[in-house]
Amino acid sequence: MIYIIYGVQEPIVKKQINNLISNTLKKVTDFNLVNFDFEQSSIKQIIDDVSTYPFFDDQKLVLVKKADFLFDIKNLKPYVDNDINLNDISLLVNYAANQNSFTTLVLTFLGKKLDTKNENVKKILNFSKIIEVNDISKDDWPIVIKKLFNNRKIDITEKALSSFISRVGTDLVDVINEVDKIALYSDKIDENVIKNLVAVPLEKSEFGIANSLINRDNSTALSIYRDLKTQNIEPIYLISIMGSQIRFLYQVSYLKKIGKNEAEIADELGAKISRVAINLRKMGSVTLDDMLKTLNDLSQLDYKIKSGKIDRFQGLELFLIGAFR
Repeated sequence: MIYIIYGVQEPIVKKQINNLISNTLKKVTDFNLVNFDFEQSSIKQIIDDVSTYPFFDDQKLVLVKKADFLFDIKNLKPYVDNDINLNDISLLVNYAANQNSFTTLVLTFLGKKLDTKNENVKKILNFSKIIEVNDISKDDWPIVIKKLFNNRKIDITEKALSSFISRVGTDLVDVINEVDKIALYSDKIDENVIKNLVAVPLEKSEFGIANSLINRDNSTALSIYRDLKTQNIEPIYLISIMGSQIRFLYQVSYLKKIGKNEAEIADELGAKISRVAINLRKMGSVTLDDMLKTLNDLSQLDYKIKSGKIDRFQGLELFLIGAFR
């Protein structure tokens, strides 16, 4: 049997893999469980191993991690040795159609979907059992995180829980790491503890400033900036990030206005269609004129700071207070 296991939350994917291993192998040994990392191996190496009879057992399981070509065939790079492509996907297609009875092959990756447009991938899928590990829903995140704290015998207030989620985000690996860190501090957690122990993620914060301004939520933008200021993030850097975001939103909005669809806009701007879709949902908040004026204001602010005409911290705060108003 070939299994394909994938999902976006690594700990849950790992749990599914471990369940499959324990259900397939009576006892795990170095001889009946073989691990491959596709970034360091080739399809030829994997097929050679799955075709080799196991030592000291009648069954074996071959686990292949980072099989990213299953969600995008472009990730399958040639692995050439003596003019032979060891990453020839037809080797895997042929094995899928003619599997042996003593090996369970498990292909796994972190991602949201399979590349069902590629004919070779589709052929492999036809001979495989596909296990999609569902992501945690927005409504379930507070329950999951509270359970993680409770399992460590830690009481956390609702405000602290909300602050934790806003700062850490929704990557389960990051969540578990932060919970373990906080567990070393105290068994009672309030909002102040979260603010002192959990940093606002830089990437989310810098993007959060522009998003707040676009939603005309200047107070939140100012609050995020002040959090970043404590991390010694320079105003000039934030101005550059905001300018890039607002410029991209302007381009998306303009192309939509002249009649292009999501796919055409993504192709025109060389961007992922998901990013285009997210920006299209922001279009109702501000007009093209609003964005042009804000980009001009950012340019003027950048010039004044660099020429010493205005204090960089004061200048950015004044901009955040007045933007898109």
